[in-house]
Amino acid sequence: MNIAYFTDIRSIHGHSWISHFASAHRTILICEKDPAGKNLYENDSRITVYPVLPKTYPLRNFAERNAAVREVKKILRDCKTDIAHSMYALPYAFWPWHARFPRHIATTRGSDVLVHFRNNREKAKTWKEKLIHAALDRRMIRSLDAAQCITCTSTQQEQVIRTMVRNHAKIHLVRTGVDTRNFLAHCKGTQPAGPPVLLSNRAMTPLYNIHLLVEAFALLKKSGRFPGMRMIVLNYQSDPAYFERVKKTVADEKLENEIEFREKQNPQELAALYDQCHAVLMAPEQDGSPVSGVETLLARKPLLLPPLDYDKQVFGPGAVWHFRDYSAASIAESISEILAKDKNELEQKTKPGFDAAMLHADRDSQLAKVEELYRHMMKNPRA
Repeated sequence: MNIAYFTDIRSIHGHSWISHFASAHRTILICEKDPAGKNLYENDSRITVYPVLPKTYPLRNFAERNAAVREVKKILRDCKTDIAHSMYALPYAFWPWHARFPRHIATTRGSDVLVHFRNNREKAKTWKEKLIHAALDRRMIRSLDAAQCITCTSTQQEQVIRTMVRNHAKIHLVRTGVDTRNFLAHCKGTQPAGPPVLLSNRAMTPLYNIHLLVEAFALLKKSGRFPGMRMIVLNYQSDPAYFERVKKTVADEKLENEIEFREKQNPQELAALYDQCHAVLMAPEQDGSPVSGVETLLARKPLLLPPLDYDKQVFGPGAVWHFRDYSAASIAESISEILAKDKNELEQKTKPGFDAAMLHADRDSQLAKVEELYRHMMKNPRA
């Protein structure tokens, strides 16, 4: 099949899926003009990249939008595209919809439907901002409603999408997943000796409340309960202003020797990092089925999550811990609870977590569902 993907060339999750499908299909990728950041496809000769989309969606600039739609239509036609697959609904699902391409499969990733959809409008301060967000919401609804298939990566997303589209039968749960074979080849999944090492493995943006994790660590250090305790914080997809805020918190608490910032790791380094830590901490305001959470379960590490309604098939109460509220004191209390448990007590949750991740979040098993959807779409084309 000839497949055209619409996504950000910097998206790690999009790259994981697209590079998988490129082994079996003729693949192109349509993205923004002059994209900033690392092009994950620059060394992959199997995938042709067309940077033709506006950098931001031209909601009110009709001329710019229509010019981009004409360019998209031409690429889809010249490449004899069988299927268009958008990854991340806002704004990538808009373009196949504008182009009126019949065989469109849209994948939502989490924050597109759980955060941006309606949430931004509610936080808008002026009527102008409210109208803009309302217009974007309408386009998201129309583009998803027009898609032949929709995949979502968590049960939360599935519930929201059911309120947006008329045909619920076209909604399919396909988690982003982890390449479990490769990950487990490098990760031993053992609990290290020595003083506790905590890991923050989410992106360095305000959505993930990294500063709260640092503040909780500071409280634990002051308590003196865990001598020699350290924390490793990954810094990737960084919001520069927020990163400065987090670094200032570390400096104000005089924790420069205890908290280490590391750039995004390659798969081998990441696996080794999980083996070094005693627990993994997350505090996002909203979440889907995070890949970093699946990795934690596969590494057999205790995973501390916020009080959100997570995908219970993967992150069920028997597999993870939850802190009570979004405060440093609550997070510190939950960390203390985890670190106080012995090996057998920890395994009562880490083993079910590992089993759930293997059963429900193996990338190749999940992508077999998408491959089947592609074939179904080709057998049942829409006019």
